[in-house]
Amino acid sequence: MKRYDEAISDYLIALKLSGKNDACCFNDIAVAYSKKGDEHEALRYYAKAIGLEPNDATYYTNRGASFDELGEYKKALADYEKAIQLDDKHKEAFRNRSTTYWNLMKKEKLICCGMLLKPIQRSKP
Repeated sequence: MKRYDEAISDYLIALKLSGKNDACCFNDIAVAYSKKGDEHEALRYYAKAIGLEPNDATYYTNRGASFDELGEYKKALADYEKAIQLDDKHKEAFRNRSTTYWNLMKKEKLICCGMLLKPIQRSKP
């Protein structure tokens, strides 16, 4: 059951009751908006999360995914780059960056990026 509006409402109530800003809560609200397909509102909340915790790679990766959904690939790449700069083992940032390069048809960068990831070991039949 997809009850994103209820989740968003509860997060906003929790924020009010706590009396303080909470980056994790803002990120969760953004994720809920993204799941609803409202990437513009998601971006607004990702910006709040990043403003509070600018060294969290996950927030940049999540925001990058919203930019991807909107076709704003250069902004998405900038966020994935920042996430990787903050955490060079953030697998999702590398995967998302690869997809974004593909979307931009920059195959040479896709190959380069793919080399940064360990090759997948295929099981033998």
